[in-house]
Amino acid sequence: MDHYEALDADPTESEAELRRRYLSLARKYHPDQLVSASEAAKNEAGERMREVNEAWAVLGDKARRLRYDQTLFESNIEEAKEDWKPFDDSYEPEYEEPIVPGRAKPPKWMTAGPPLLVAAGVVTAGVGGILGAGVLVLGLAMILIGAISFVLAPVAVMVMSAQSEKR
Repeated sequence: MDHYEALDADPTESEAELRRRYLSLARKYHPDQLVSASEAAKNEAGERMREVNEAWAVLGDKARRLRYDQTLFESNIEEAKEDWKPFDDSYEPEYEEPIVPGRAKPPKWMTAGPPLLVAAGVVTAGVGGILGAGVLVLGLAMILIGAISFVLAPVAVMVMSAQSEKR
């Protein structure tokens, strides 16, 4: 039990509020108040009174309270460090991508086609440089078609989006 718990107090309370709590608990648990109580109750009250007195001895002195609060702060930081994980890999999203109304998802061939055409054109043009002009022209044509499709694919997706908004 920390000293604030012993006084049923909060660390943000002023010195006057802590003193009021201490006096209230001291009146409640002081041995003179429990003359007619049973031995078990007297022992329990005596233990509680020791806790209250010890807490007030620390929290009633400004310098000791400041040092005590600092140790509480540091221990809270250490506890937080022990529980901290750099990332939580247990997260699983409920869905893959957010569904935005009016936004059409392009088909896979439309996203993969232009880069594949350009890559195939580069390879064909390279082979055409060795084999002859016919294969070289085919490779250059593939590169040109791939470049044009890089421009046309986004336009096609915008048209598909506009059509899906109308539905």
